[in-house]
Amino acid sequence: MPLLAFFRSPFAVFALSLLLFASFAAAHVQESLHIPAGTILPASIKHSFSSNDSSKNHPIEARIMQDVPLPGGDKIPAGAVLSGVVVSTTPSSSGSGSKITFRFDKLEFHHQSVSVVTSLRAMAPMVDVQAAQFPDSPGQSGTPSAWANTTQIGGDIRYGTGGDVKNLKKQTVGKGVPSGVLVRISNPAGSLCQGDSDDDNRLQALWVFSASSCGIYDSKGLTVVSMGRTAPLGEITLAKDKGDLKIDNSTGMLLRVLR
Repeated sequence: MPLLAFFRSPFAVFALSLLLFASFAAAHVQESLHIPAGTILPASIKHSFSSNDSSKNHPIEARIMQDVPLPGGDKIPAGAVLSGVVVSTTPSSSGSGSKITFRFDKLEFHHQSVSVVTSLRAMAPMVDVQAAQFPDSPGQSGTPSAWANTTQIGGDIRYGTGGDVKNLKKQTVGKGVPSGVLVRISNPAGSLCQGDSDDDNRLQALWVFSASSCGIYDSKGLTVVSMGRTAPLGEITLAKDKGDLKIDNSTGMLLRVLR
């Protein structure tokens, strides 16, 4: 068949239509994957890593624990995987302290992946995460979890799914939703998050954390050397004053997208 005749054939027209549709769909998917700076990612560590057992480039993963709303009605779904690597470690020696630097730099969902640069906002051990999901009152033990009042890490009270979320000053900061909360974050003066921008005051998904949650909770001897907000961007460094530093599976984290 002559080349000109081929391009005029129904098959060629159909093939060209499919190609144009695929290109449009791909462009739409890429656009929907844009995650604005300032977006909070509520995550749970999937596998433990430590200053003693994890070497440079050791892979790390976390699971997004609550749907994260994005502009235009899009969302990052709960269950999305956040991955990264250990950058460096300093093991404990003869009772000395230890240090670990890591980063999360890729988010995967809907069979797509997007590169991100994230900083640490808050971190808490599994016991705190579990406690934040149990009813505050023993009398509510038989109450469906969606209706029960719970205390978020950092002190906010969540009055069930659909109810208000109030801070320690009894101010309403958001609402309870399935698997977490949607609240407007705050950065108290003097906190490690004071330099963060409140962005457009949008509602953010914080899972079991409070609107003002910042820093490390209930981890004795553990300190933040770098939140990852300064060069090298995205590299989070934690230190322990004595013994090896271990980040256990099911540790809860709030990570903030820088870009």
